[in-house]
Amino acid sequence: MTRVAGSRQNDRSGRSNGAGHFSRLLHWNALAWVGFAIILMVLWNKANILDIHQHSRYLTLLRQSQEVDARLNQSILEARLGQLSSYDPIVSETANLKQIQAKLQQIPSFVAPTEHAALEQLLRRQWELLHAKEALINQFNSQNAVLKNSLSYFPILVRTLAEKITIASSQSEQLNSFLQNVLLFDVLGDEDFSAQLVQQIEQLESLEAAQSNEPLKTAIAHARLILRGQPRREALIHGILIIPTRDTSEAIAQTYYQSYQRALTTIDFYRFWFFALCTVGVIAIATSIILKLRRSEQALRQSETKFRTLLSAIPDLMMRLRRDGTYLDFIPNKDFKAYANHTERDVVGKTVFEILPAKLAHQRMTYIQQALRTGELQVYDHQLVNNQEIQHLENRVVVSGKNEVLIITRDITEQKKAQEELQCAKEAAESANKAKSVFLSNMSHELRTPLNVILGFAQLLNYGDSLTAQQQQHLDAISRSGEHLLMLINDVLEMSKIEAGRITLNQSNVDLHAVIRTLQQMFQFKAESKGLQLIVEQSPELPQYVHTDVSKLRQVLVNLLGNAIKFTQTGVIVLRVQWQPDTATFHFVVSDTGVGIAPTERDRIFDPFVQTEATQQVHPLQAQDGTGLGLAISRRFVQLMGGEIWVESQVGVGSTFHFTIQAQLAESDGILIQSSQRQVIGLEPEQPTYRILIAEDKLENRQLLVELLRPIGFEVEEAINGQDAIKQWKAWSPHLICLDLRMPVLDGYQAAQQIRAQQQNNGSPTIIIAITSSAFEADRHQALAAGCDDFVRKPFRSEIIFEKIAQYLGVRYRYAAEPEPLSINATSVLKPSKMIKIDHLNHMPPTWRTQLHQAAIRVDAEAIGQLIKEIPESQADLAKALTYLVDQFQFEEIVAMTQQPFLKID
Repeated sequence: MTRVAGSRQNDRSGRSNGAGHFSRLLHWNALAWVGFAIILMVLWNKANILDIHQHSRYLTLLRQSQEVDARLNQSILEARLGQLSSYDPIVSETANLKQIQAKLQQIPSFVAPTEHAALEQLLRRQWELLHAKEALINQFNSQNAVLKNSLSYFPILVRTLAEKITIASSQSEQLNSFLQNVLLFDVLGDEDFSAQLVQQIEQLESLEAAQSNEPLKTAIAHARLILRGQPRREALIHGILIIPTRDTSEAIAQTYYQSYQRALTTIDFYRFWFFALCTVGVIAIATSIILKLRRSEQALRQSETKFRTLLSAIPDLMMRLRRDGTYLDFIPNKDFKAYANHTERDVVGKTVFEILPAKLAHQRMTYIQQALRTGELQVYDHQLVNNQEIQHLENRVVVSGKNEVLIITRDITEQKKAQEELQCAKEAAESANKAKSVFLSNMSHELRTPLNVILGFAQLLNYGDSLTAQQQQHLDAISRSGEHLLMLINDVLEMSKIEAGRITLNQSNVDLHAVIRTLQQMFQFKAESKGLQLIVEQSPELPQYVHTDVSKLRQVLVNLLGNAIKFTQTGVIVLRVQWQPDTATFHFVVSDTGVGIAPTERDRIFDPFVQTEATQQVHPLQAQDGTGLGLAISRRFVQLMGGEIWVESQVGVGSTFHFTIQAQLAESDGILIQSSQRQVIGLEPEQPTYRILIAEDKLENRQLLVELLRPIGFEVEEAINGQDAIKQWKAWSPHLICLDLRMPVLDGYQAAQQIRAQQQNNGSPTIIIAITSSAFEADRHQALAAGCDDFVRKPFRSEIIFEKIAQYLGVRYRYAAEPEPLSINATSVLKPSKMIKIDHLNHMPPTWRTQLHQAAIRVDAEAIGQLIKEIPESQADLAKALTYLVDQFQFEEIVAMTQQPFLKID
């Protein structure tokens, strides 16, 4: 064992040393190639320092400099001889020569530093000479202009004098001779002519003095000007021509050409070594490739053997076939049951028609041809019977050559069985979900129907004036409890619809300002009853009319404002609404100064049935007052309206809920303005008698609508099912039918369809309003499709029924006078801390206070009633306030008061 262990250790150390040597070899090989590449890059840069475009441009500039300099000298000589009509060519050539000289200052980059310095010195010398030449040219132009002016006037004056009649013939000859000598002097500049001219000028001056001849005087002045200016002009021309600008240009050209030749020599040197090293590199690469190819060929042979071994271990069956279906290769697998009796020798060389049944063979050939035609992967399934067992096989056909395909066959029998089981489970789940929907629909109907009766008759009782104050409080408690139960039912139904994915967005044009105003009125009283301040802030640019789902928006705001008031004992509730026109987004903010939410719970509060730990500890009764679905429903509604919801909170400080929605602006047209919330007491006079048919199978529901409508002044008849409703409609011709959708014999859908089908021949159509306990939107669409004009859900408020009747029949109502505002006293809307003085509680025994606190926690109204009876008459206000809180089911207020730290509960 020791020898074996030592042997294995030596093998491992040997492999480790070999691997380390190979790694170091690769490292140095890589470094060598990197260094070789760097040397090539350096040589290439050195071999390409000569920019042929720079060289060509510079040579052109040198040639142009010499040509322009020669043309400039020629133009000056032509100006001397009077062959130029203007000095523009001289000025143009001078400017052009300066521009060329300025461009020559940009010496090409490939010029060596020594030649570069020499060129710079010659260019500076040339620039100085050019400036000197320009100065002499300017003087020449001025002097030559003066002489040309005199030479143009002088002959005219002399000829005019010589042709005058008053001039003697001898004087005329003298003037002509004078003119001839001046012109010859201008051309030749000979000193002999200069002496003769001086003598003639003196003679003519004496003649002019004797005759006082003004023209002759002018001619003499021009002659003297020519006599003085001609030598000066000649001296300027000589100075211009002797400036060695041409010699300097030639020196610059020669110096540059020498530097160019030297650069060429250097470049040839680097190019030679670059191409030499490239040749060496190519040879080395070719040698390396050849060696790698040899090693690869050897490795390929080895890998082919390994590949065959690996393929035999793969559970899939692989086959290579030609276009005509002939097997070129067949790699069987011993675990592949479908082809367990086939070997490579049995299959290769045969066609699919010899191996497979005819139907499967034709199917395989179809997919082979399709794969070769399209070049895409083809996947298909087929079945084989092996030992009386059905085998499900998946085939993948992929092109592997010009006329070849590779087929990979996999046994998917177990997957098929799993899919069948999954399908059965899916069908069972769908059946259960359907049963759940039916159950929820039935439960909604069964719960809403008695709630409709409870809340409806509570509203009817509220219209009476015979109730005592205590009876009114009890009736209010019944209404609140019913509304709370309805809210719980709605929350559960909404969550079930969200989970089922059946919730939809029902958008319409709505008055956003009215919605906010209604919410403020809704929560103002409840906030004041707890001593809280409710503030609503709207941005000035907030649009009034928008297109959105108003019911879902209102539900989200009701949930957030309700939670804010519920979990806030002191401080302020703020609703802030902002409009962001750039993104068509409305931003709503609801903040409070309540108990707050811990950071660890902020992500969980939007989950169903979740309540924060702080709420459960600080306000156990409020934690029980709700389903924990409000925020979950709100988040889904906000997401459905294209927005998001989030919270910022600090325990003991308060919470701020933000949410946004996407909504388009709308016009006021088509927005339904809700009717007054005042109590309807009758119909205005001079109106027709409206007939209303109540089709409802439940007696109490019919009775509720009858007692709601008949005292107002409507004629009301009743029908107990859909068939009876059709009969009453034919016999009585009601203006409006309140139609329940679930009834025996004939339901509301069928009744509405038959009425609509038969009314085409019976005059004006009857308005049909579906009244049902269903809470599903699909039932609303189904009712409208059946022929109903509108849809009202139970439980309904009386104002909704009156509003619908007025909307469709044009009825005008009489309303009761507005009630007087409630006075704020110890039994109304003051917060308990203000209703009940702490001193009053401290006057009660500690045991009594402890019992009151425990009874409020247990929500034991009977025990609290017994304790109230023990309050002495001197504490009547305390007894009255506690009675009010119990009647209003505000046990949390009693808990909050009796657990104040400053109460002396021993």
